[in-house]
Amino acid sequence: MLERSGSPEGAALTTKCGRQIAVGRMQLSAPTPIGRVTLRVGPDGSGRGEAWLSLTPTEANDLARALLAQGDVLAFGAVRRRGPR
Repeated sequence: MLERSGSPEGAALTTKCGRQIAVGRMQLSAPTPIGRVTLRVGPDGSGRGEAWLSLTPTEANDLARALLAQGDVLAFGAVRRRGPR
């Protein structure tokens, strides 16, 4: 099992409320290789509420689109069109 975090393989950030979020990937060697995108959300300031997710590539892309859309609404008042037109 291989897990990566930190650019360019992944990313890590700390939210304004102090939670650490790490995005990486996990690849398992098997007869058919299995790859997952991992998301670790660290505990809150009191040490509670840690979470770990393992997402398929499709689930990770769906989550990314949902996060970008919500960020766009807050930043711009609407969802921006992304990618080639």
